[in-house]
Amino acid sequence: MSHSDGVSSEGSDQTETSSVEPAEADPLTPPLVRPYVLTGGRPLPSDNEFDLTLLVMTTRGARGKLPLAREKSRLLDICSGGLLSVAEVVAHTQLPVAVVKLLLADLAESGHLLTRAPIAKAQRPDRQLLQDVLDGLERKFARG
Repeated sequence: MSHSDGVSSEGSDQTETSSVEPAEADPLTPPLVRPYVLTGGRPLPSDNEFDLTLLVMTTRGARGKLPLAREKSRLLDICSGGLLSVAEVVAHTQLPVAVVKLLLADLAESGHLLTRAPIAKAQRPDRQLLQDVLDGLERKFARG
């Protein structure tokens, strides 16, 4: 038999490896059209509110809302443990950053996610100031 018909010359019952069934395909390799399909062909919003440092988490009762597509449901599972940055959510998926941002924006718009800007370093309280306040409170109430 020739090599072009998909059967090797060494054995008649060996088949070509490219005929792998979809269920047997590597689950870590997404199909090439997936990002386009997942976003419905929509581009990212022009204001691009979903910066990689934006924090997201699920709302109470997020699971009780309308049924979601599998990818959005998976994102809710990832975000259900508490505040995560968009970058952390992306790291837990195997989807492109732009796709995750768009899906997160959809989830926030539908009320499934809460978003919060990250705490800027300048807004964090000074550790020494907090220690001084604690020391002062201990002195005041230890005398009483």
